[in-house]
Amino acid sequence: MTKYESVKMETKKRIVREFWKLYKIRKIEKITVKNITDACGIYRTTFYLHFSDVYAIREMIEEDVLTDLKNLREMNLDTTEEDYRRGAEALYLHFRKNQEYLHILLDEKRHPEFSKIYKEELIGQMCRTYQVDMADMDQKTCLVVKKTIQLFVELFLNWTASGLLNWEDIICIIDGYMKNGIIDTLLGGISREKKESSGVC
Repeated sequence: MTKYESVKMETKKRIVREFWKLYKIRKIEKITVKNITDACGIYRTTFYLHFSDVYAIREMIEEDVLTDLKNLREMNLDTTEEDYRRGAEALYLHFRKNQEYLHILLDEKRHPEFSKIYKEELIGQMCRTYQVDMADMDQKTCLVVKKTIQLFVELFLNWTASGLLNWEDIICIIDGYMKNGIIDTLLGGISREKKESSGVC
């Protein structure tokens, strides 16, 4: 990488960082290019070398997060304990990598379209990880399973946003729910041996 390319990449990262600082506290409609260029100490022409507008920055962040989740599809998972563990660890690493963005991006009041797309993909990945094949289920069972997983996803996101649970806790709960059931998990029915065997607890 040349010095020019390195400087250009660092400038783009600074633009994204300053945008995100503002996006965490403002609606995107209230963020201007001038806000970002002033914070970065760059000219507007420099900004437009990287992005067409502030919406393009959010779109890039969303695409990166969603692509990272979609890449988990490439994992070849079987029904072995080792594969369950690999799948859970992959989800955990995805959450850890993107946790700075997830709670803001998935706020349905801010951008409902992305929130819906991401959650559908996450539900699909959880089904792949834990070998839940809804194609083999009758319509009623399929609906119940999908809604149950949707509820888990919402709970995990809310819990983490509130600071009550960290991602390690959440992965343990996902593992427990999917393999041992809700009641056993919530009442502490997962033994220390089972927690350790999950590889992430």
